[in-house]
Amino acid sequence: MSKDRLLVCFLWVCLLLSAGGCGGRGPQRPSQRSGTKPEADSSALALMEMNQRMAIAADEEVLRYVQGRDDAKRFAQMPFSNAWVRIMEKGDEQSACPQKDETWRLHIKTYSLRGQLLLDTEQEYRIGRNELPMCIEVNISEWHLGAAVVIVAPWYSAYGMMGTEDVPAYENVLLEISIL
Repeated sequence: MSKDRLLVCFLWVCLLLSAGGCGGRGPQRPSQRSGTKPEADSSALALMEMNQRMAIAADEEVLRYVQGRDDAKRFAQMPFSNAWVRIMEKGDEQSACPQKDETWRLHIKTYSLRGQLLLDTEQEYRIGRNELPMCIEVNISEWHLGAAVVIVAPWYSAYGMMGTEDVPAYENVLLEISIL
């Protein structure tokens, strides 16, 4: 091999190695070794405090609503969601209960605690995929085909602080659910 060819090959190898070494590394993050902690986001903290106060108020409102009903003794408070549940109809207890990743048809009527119908849907839902309000999702695996259930739920375990197109944000609700 000639000296010129050897030099050209050497230059190509150097070029390829240098191009490969320039991978997509971003800039380094600044070090937090100065000993000072970053300041807390005051607006996020204020929102968290407000939501905590509103959640406590929601729990109180839902409890007063349930206690004011004639059938109050038939409701049970569910852990985690703080929703109050009453089984109106047990359904076919020989049938399977809804399980994660199964598709079940539900009829859900959503009312404000003042009695206004906010939403009336009948559709298929995939269980465990956050398609349902949390207060339904955490309890549905205990119900059977044909079951009819009433849930009185605080906003944070129903439609949340964002609400939906039909359900306002921070709305405590009464849900009537039928498993079809």
